Amino acid sequence: MALQAAEMGIWTWDLVTDERHVYTSGTPLFGLTEQELEEYFRDIEHRAHPDDRPLVDPASDPIKTPRSDVPQSFELRIHDKKGSWRTLLIQGSIVKKDPEGAPLLLMGTFQDITPRKLAEEEVARIAREWQRTFDATNDAIWILDQEQRIIRSNTAAKRMFRRTPGELLGHHCWEVVHGTDRPIPGCPMVRMKSSLQREIMEFQVGDQWYEITVDPLLDAGGEYAGAVHIISDITGRKAAEDAAKRSADNLTILFDSIDEMVFILDMAGKMIRVNKAVRTRLGYTDDELIGRDVLFLHVPEGREEALRIVQGMIAGTIDSCPVPVLTKDGERIEVETKITRGVWDNREVLIGVTRDVTQRILAEHALHESQSRYRSFVQKFKGIAYLATTNWVPVFFHGAVQEITGYTEEEFTAGTLRWDQVIHPDDLEEIIRRDNDGLLHVPGYFVQREYRIIRKDGEIRWLLDVIQNRTDDGGEILLSGILTDITERKIVEEVLAQTNKKLNLLSSITRHDILNQLLVLIGYLSLSRDYLDDTEQLLDCIEKQEQAVKNIQHQINFTREYQDMGVKAPVWHSLQEVADSARRALPSRDIRVSV
Repeated sequence: MALQAAEMGIWTWDLVTDERHVYTSGTPLFGLTEQELEEYFRDIEHRAHPDDRPLVDPASDPIKTPRSDVPQSFELRIHDKKGSWRTLLIQGSIVKKDPEGAPLLLMGTFQDITPRKLAEEEVARIAREWQRTFDATNDAIWILDQEQRIIRSNTAAKRMFRRTPGELLGHHCWEVVHGTDRPIPGCPMVRMKSSLQREIMEFQVGDQWYEITVDPLLDAGGEYAGAVHIISDITGRKAAEDAAKRSADNLTILFDSIDEMVFILDMAGKMIRVNKAVRTRLGYTDDELIGRDVLFLHVPEGREEALRIVQGMIAGTIDSCPVPVLTKDGERIEVETKITRGVWDNREVLIGVTRDVTQRILAEHALHESQSRYRSFVQKFKGIAYLATTNWVPVFFHGAVQEITGYTEEEFTAGTLRWDQVIHPDDLEEIIRRDNDGLLHVPGYFVQREYRIIRKDGEIRWLLDVIQNRTDDGGEILLSGILTDITERKIVEEVLAQTNKKLNLLSSITRHDILNQLLVLIGYLSLSRDYLDDTEQLLDCIEKQEQAVKNIQHQINFTREYQDMGVKAPVWHSLQEVADSARRALPSRDIRVSV
């Protein structure tokens, strides 16, 4: 029964007659009956695996050849009935010898150990795969004992620290990594021993950055027994983080270089970011604005209207807001705000571009003849953010490209169209002469310039170009900036200049008339001294002086009227009344005026 349970058998080998027998208690082993097994054993040297046949060759059998009485054992692979290889553990010894001590009879056991061998091979395979994985990673991995000594190290650690395994094993981790005689301050191993959880630390050596990750190894009782210590080279990751930060910094520069106030609102109307123009113009800090409802910036009497507009913006039915805002100091600012939907930090937002239109409104009041034309005009900031080479080739060209230039974004970024081909030829030479030297040779050179472009349809527009140079990682100089359409502003400036010119002319004429009347007054005052004894002549001089004073008073009153030109709304006047008023101002009564 014991042989049957252990899948064992007994064998004998008569070396004199070469008779071989097996005994299995009648139970088949690995598919062979006792008789079949005996036939196998009679021809075992031919049925064994080719690599194992020397073990059972009569000339080299390790059991019968030695003249020692010490039992011998070996493993032998044979084919089973299905043609698969089975592994037998053969054990035996000499049980009978001739007078000279030569072996006559061998006897022993055989056992099918195929399941055990398969299990051992699987364990070995898993161990090999684990070792390959352990050595294939680029991270330096150590197994540490309780005292932080290295008891196992992978190939990457050898490469990273340029030491042989013998120079690593048995040393404390801090000796190898930091070259110290004790753990450094902030050591993750010290923290991990206390927390029994993963701990991480980053540190820099020269230009290289590393990350240490330690995980505890616990015994069956949950007590600290050692650690897995991993060192990763994160220089590439750090470089990527730095590049991302530079990109964010560039975006901030672009964001803060916009002259108009820009608000980023969540879909509830709360501010999540504002640009420099908002902080400068309104006088608030980021902490005072972020997270607050944008309505609090509007004038109190307009907040109900602003609420309705904001709700419409959120619903997508309204895209502009004309309600004035207040600075922190209480100054009222007339504004126009255009709202668009967008995405900021992976969430849907409202982007509001607010332009201070106070000066424009004053200009519209001063220019009454164009008041109706500009009253309904809504200015909308539609800028272009760009990054270009010094050869005017856009690398990044995004925004209201087609609205401003008439060309598509792809026509610029594909390299088929350079920006200097769009600039008006009369302005291009001056731009190159004035700014190219600074942009090409002065690091961080910053300039604002205004020039004209010729749209694809031939229309000419004025642009404000806010530009600054920078150098990429390869040392190439690039130009980054924003373009803003200022055509409407240029129109207003031109009209205002013409009006000022006319007002200056009118002021000059009035001043000349008053000086003439003063000369008359001075003359009659001088004559009055000569006629002190002639009452009739003296009274005539005084009458002339009074008329001159009245004329001066009338002309001064007239200046009060034309100072309001362009400020007050135009009204209808009676031409007869205007003519009579003008006639009364004339110095001579002999002049006749008819209407």
